[in-house]
Amino acid sequence: VDVKLFPRHSLSRDAKLAEAAARPNGQIAPEGYYGIGVVGAKTERNVGTLWRTAYQLGSAFIFTLGHRYEAAPTDTLKTPLRLPYHELSDWSSFVEFAPYGATWVAVEMGGEDLIDFEHPERAIYLLGAEDAGLP
Repeated sequence: VDVKLFPRHSLSRDAKLAEAAARPNGQIAPEGYYGIGVVGAKTERNVGTLWRTAYQLGSAFIFTLGHRYEAAPTDTLKTPLRLPYHELSDWSSFVEFAPYGATWVAVEMGGEDLIDFEHPERAIYLLGAEDAGLP
């Protein structure tokens, strides 16, 4: 599927709902969290898509190993204001960055179906580059 994104001059219904959900509501957050990262991302556009998707799915943060994200004009949700992004230069940086007690989960084609997978309470999901997968 080839999709072209256009900037909106007003917030969509989904953007309004996401903005409302991001506001503090006085409740203690449930236990557990997860973050999503990509190793060797090929394009800024794909990192931007990951960023928006991670935000909409409730991720606590995203990161990249060895790639730099540049804000895209199609980011109508203003995701950088709502979801922390960490740029890590190498695996040593990742090991230092990884939260204590979080399980590392490698996500690859041909692995266990994510629907059937028993997700850890605290997880870091690692995705590979678009063309090479995980090293």
